[in-house]
Amino acid sequence: NAKSVPVEVDLVQTGLDRGRWSRDYRVISEDVPGAQINSDQRKWVVPIPANGKREFRVTFATRY
Repeated sequence: NAKSVPVEVDLVQTGLDRGRWSRDYRVISEDVPGAQINSDQRKWVVPIPANGKREFRVTFATRY
């Protein structure tokens, strides 16, 4: 973020629903709590500090 004020970035993960074999997943960890939009999408709103950087990580687990 090159701005002199903090910003929030919307991150959306798609492709989570690829048929019945991939619906069995869990979020093991995430840096910012996310919201499940539907079976295929999860969204995070990540704050970025003024004149700074932010690394964001999320870990999914599935049995397949």
